[in-house]
Amino acid sequence: MKKLKAITLVESTIYLALFGIMFIAIMQFVITMRDNNRVAIEKVDLERVVIFLTNHISDTTKNATSIDETNSIFAQNDGKLIIIKDENTYEYKLENGSLIYTDNSTPIMILDPDYKVTRFYLEKIYNNQNSLLGTRLELTVESIKTSKNFKAIRTSYILK
Repeated sequence: MKKLKAITLVESTIYLALFGIMFIAIMQFVITMRDNNRVAIEKVDLERVVIFLTNHISDTTKNATSIDETNSIFAQNDGKLIIIKDENTYEYKLENGSLIYTDNSTPIMILDPDYKVTRFYLEKIYNNQNSLLGTRLELTVESIKTSKNFKAIRTSYILK
């Protein structure tokens, strides 16, 4: 007579435990990858916001005739930049963590509401004749969702 082989209760428990350990390891990997992807997406979005802001200021300063040195605020974390171009006035200022752009008396919030500007620091750049040539900008943008996610840049804008 042939003996039938069967899986015992102990063997079944061991198999279930092994599958459980493998399932937990796979789920940990999936959760970690999801979190890493979320952080990477947030960093890319923050980079896009910073690029947009710097390009916006760059486009405004293109062909500008001058910077209003008297009414602009330099050497402060919440600076103000007033650009004069073709008899029009364009202003950038930091107000409650938001960068406000004013185009001939029309204020526009140009920052995504998920982000805030924590530093808008301006320095004057002079030429050899001691006249204002442009401005150096230090800009720090921070995500409201995660304060660890921020981007600080330094750039310069020179008038032509």
